[in-house]
Amino acid sequence: ILGAMDDASRLDPIAARLQWRRRARKHPPDFLRAAVDRGLLERLEPMRIEPETILVASCGQSSALLTLAQRFDRAALLGAEDDARALVRWRDCFEPRPSGWLARLRRSRRSSATRLLAADPLALPLGPGSVDLVLSALQLHACPQPARQLAEWLRILRPGGLLSFACFGVDTLSELRGLDRKSTRLNS
Repeated sequence: ILGAMDDASRLDPIAARLQWRRRARKHPPDFLRAAVDRGLLERLEPMRIEPETILVASCGQSSALLTLAQRFDRAALLGAEDDARALVRWRDCFEPRPSGWLARLRRSRRSSATRLLAADPLALPLGPGSVDLVLSALQLHACPQPARQLAEWLRILRPGGLLSFACFGVDTLSELRGLDRKSTRLNS
């Protein structure tokens, strides 16, 4: 799979990353990203895991942070994003203003720390074997070096930890490509 991604990918990784950043700063997660996040989270349901530390890679557009914070309320939650400006909306969720009863309520509901990291995804500022669960939705296909990205996730993953990711594959959205070909023939 990685070989096919490295060789056959027609995505410009730099352009994909720039588009990713623009969307993460301005918009909530789009329907496709939210659906992929839900799918990854649903796959965790039957697993009997109690991670101590969870990393959500490229969390700027992910809707998974809040769900993971609720489900694994004792785990330390880490959100990593290479664009610090994309982390602003998550800081507002996890670091509420210090005054007011609602802020105190939010603080008391969350028993563990949530850290947001502005970091290079290929060189995360985490020690080897420091994370129990790594979750990534739709990041790997935009990475210029997917094999290095996987190696970095495996480096920070504890033995027996879980890596759960989703990315576009060769046949992703093939139905839409078929529709595009049909509409081209009709317009000719």
